[in-house]
Amino acid sequence: QLERLSDHPCIALWCGNNEVKNGWEDWGWQADYTPEQREDITHNINLLFDTLLRTDAANYGIGVPYISTSPLWGWGHPECCTEGDSHYWGVWWGEEPFEMYIPKTGRFMSEFGFQSYPDLGTLRTVIPENQLQLGSPAMSNHQKHARGVQIIGKAMEQYFYVPDNLEDYIYTSQLVQAFGIGLALQEHRRRMPYCMGSLFWQLNDCWPVASWSCIDYYGRRKALYYEAKRDFEPIIIACDTVRNNTLPIYVVNDGPDELNGTLLIQNRDFSGKILSTETLNLNGLKSRTSALAYNYIIPTSTDKRNNYLSISIVDHTKKSNLAEKTYFFAYPGELNLQNNEDNLSIKKISPKDYPEIYEGHANDIALWVSAKESLLYGVELKASVEGTFSDNFMVLEVGKWNLVYFTPKDKNIRKEDVKISGRSFNELKR
Repeated sequence: QLERLSDHPCIALWCGNNEVKNGWEDWGWQADYTPEQREDITHNINLLFDTLLRTDAANYGIGVPYISTSPLWGWGHPECCTEGDSHYWGVWWGEEPFEMYIPKTGRFMSEFGFQSYPDLGTLRTVIPENQLQLGSPAMSNHQKHARGVQIIGKAMEQYFYVPDNLEDYIYTSQLVQAFGIGLALQEHRRRMPYCMGSLFWQLNDCWPVASWSCIDYYGRRKALYYEAKRDFEPIIIACDTVRNNTLPIYVVNDGPDELNGTLLIQNRDFSGKILSTETLNLNGLKSRTSALAYNYIIPTSTDKRNNYLSISIVDHTKKSNLAEKTYFFAYPGELNLQNNEDNLSIKKISPKDYPEIYEGHANDIALWVSAKESLLYGVELKASVEGTFSDNFMVLEVGKWNLVYFTPKDKNIRKEDVKISGRSFNELKR
C-alpha cells in the first residue's frame, strides 16, 4: 500500500491504524481480556504500530510523516486539541451543541461529522410508500445509529425547527448537517496555522441510508456538499464568536498570491434595505494566512431576528467579489423569515443572449436565481430530470443574482424540456 499510494498528491499523513489506541485505552476493550492477555496485546500494538509500520513508512513513504495511530488522543482527552490529529465526536456521539467545535479545534481535525437523511427519491428506491415515515421498520432499518433520530431531532429543535412530515424532515436534516459542519470547517480554516487540516466524515454512502455523508448512494448531493464546497474555497470570510457586542471578522487567504481588495460590510434587513455600510482596505494580505480583518461593532439598533450582515471582498481590478459571506445574528429557526408567495426567481439563461456564460458549459443549463422581495434561506433547487447543480441550498438576497449551472445526467435530453423549481426554509411553518 505504501508503494502504491506514496506519490499520490492527497497523502498528507501515514497513520498506523484508525482508532485502535483510542479503543484500547478508552472504550473498555481491555475488560474482555485477562491481565496476561492485555499485556501481550499492548506489547504487540506497540510493536506493530510504533516500530514495524513506522520503519516501513520511513523506507517506502517518500518523506510523508507517520503517526502510529489516528487519532493520537481520543476526544475525551484534553490533548486531543493540542497534539497530533483529532477525531472530535463530542458533537454527535456526545450530543454536544455545534458551538463545541469552536473550543475543540485541534491541530489536524481528521474526523468529525453529523448525520442527515438522503433525498426522498433515494429512500423511495428501498422503502415502500406505506413505510415512508420515521419509526417504521423499513425506515429504522436505514438508520443504523441507535440514537440517530433523537440526535438529529435535538439539533433541529435547537437550531431550526422539527417538521411534522417526512419530506420537510429530510430537507431540514440536511440544513442542520450543513449548518453544524459548516461552522466547524470555517472555524478550522480561521484558526490556521494552529489548525492545518480539516477532514469531515464522510464523503459518500455504500447503500441508501441516513448517514454522515454529503453525497448519497445514488450520487445526489446533500446540503453539506455545497456548504463544504463554499467553505473550502481558497479565500473565505470567517467570523469568530461575538464578544461584548463585537463580531471579529477574519479573512482566510489560502491562495498562492497576496490578496488585494476591499472588505465591504453591509448591515441589511431581509427586504434588502441597507441599514449601514463599512469598508476596509485589505491590500497586501499575505498568502497562506488567516488574519483578523475587522472588529465589527454591532449597532444597538440591530434587530437580530430581521437583520443580517452581507460581507464581501471586492476585487477592484476584476470588478468582482473574491469572497462572500452572509452572517446571521440568530439561529435560522429564530429568524423572522418571510414566506412571500412567488418570492423565488429562477430564470433560464439563453446561450444566444449570453454566449460567454456558456463557455466551458455547453452541456449545462445556466440559471439566474434570486429572492424577489425578502431574503430566502436554504434554497434547494430541483430539476425534473436527474442531474447536478453547481450550487444549491443557498442563501439568496434581494437584489443579488446567483449564477447556477445544472448538468443533466442524460446528455441527450432536450434542455427546453427540463423544468427547474425550488423551495426554501422560509416555507416551513413554525
